Parts: sequence; C-alpha cells; structure tokens
Amino acid sequence: MAGFSVDTDAVKDFGRQIAQLGSDLSKAALSGGLSQAQAGSVEVSRALDEFHGHWRAGQTSLLDNLTELAGAINQSATGYDQSDTAVVHAAGGGKGT
Repeated sequence: MAGFSVDTDAVKDFGRQIAQLGSDLSKAALSGGLSQAQAGSVEVSRALDEFHGHWRAGQTSLLDNLTELAGAINQSATGYDQSDTAVVHAAGGGKGT
C-alpha cells in the first residue's frame, strides 16, 4: 500500500482531545431543581426537575460514548504502531522482541 501512512502522534492527540472533551462535559453540572417558591409554580418546578433528569441521562450517555470513542481512537493508534513495527521487523530493519 504505497503512499498510505498514519500519523499516530496525531491520532493519539485526537484521542486525548476526545477524552478531555468528556472530562469537560462531566464538569458541566446543572444545579439542583428549584422549589415551588423559587420557580413560581409547581408546574415550572416539575418541568425544571424533568429537564434536569433528561440532562443527566443525556450527559451520562454522551460521557459513555466519548469514553468509548477515546479508547477506540487510542487502540487504533496502538494498532498502527504495532503494524509499522511488524513491517520494519519483517523487512529486516529491526530486531524481533
């Protein structure tokens, strides 16, 4: 496959960026719900509680997906590095481990 190359440092950096995005998202917490007095009505208070619940569920799902994605990106970089090393060894350019 002449002409095909992968910058594994860039791939690893991308994995770190995705992991950092997850870390940042995990810190994006909403404050607790408002009391009826603070919200002005029971309906508004309930709606805010419902929104908060949906936000937390969505945030958890996003965090899980970002963690999985970062892991997959890092595994791909490792795979490319291992493949490159195997090719070098097969071509006689390195010593086997």
